[in-house]
Amino acid sequence: GNESLVLEAIDKIAKRMGGPVVREAIEAVKAKDAEKAADLLLGYYDKYYIRSLTKKKQDRLFDMKVDHGDADEIARQVLTMRADLLRVYDGN
Repeated sequence: GNESLVLEAIDKIAKRMGGPVVREAIEAVKAKDAEKAADLLLGYYDKYYIRSLTKKKQDRLFDMKVDHGDADEIARQVLTMRADLLRVYDGN
């Protein structure tokens, strides 16, 4: 079932997760505590995702400061930034 698939997935990443976290995640899965298992696994993935971004794609990361909650305005800013970046990368 799903439990065995999750346990197999944990086994595949066990070496990188570290013993205590692996044991905790396995116990959570076996105890049917999906929230705890997900929190532990997301902690692992978040750490590696952030690390991969900083190593591999640093030249493609951009900060955008937002000091309001206007979703339409934020979307406009993102699209404007995208257009500006495309011009830079395309050399136009």
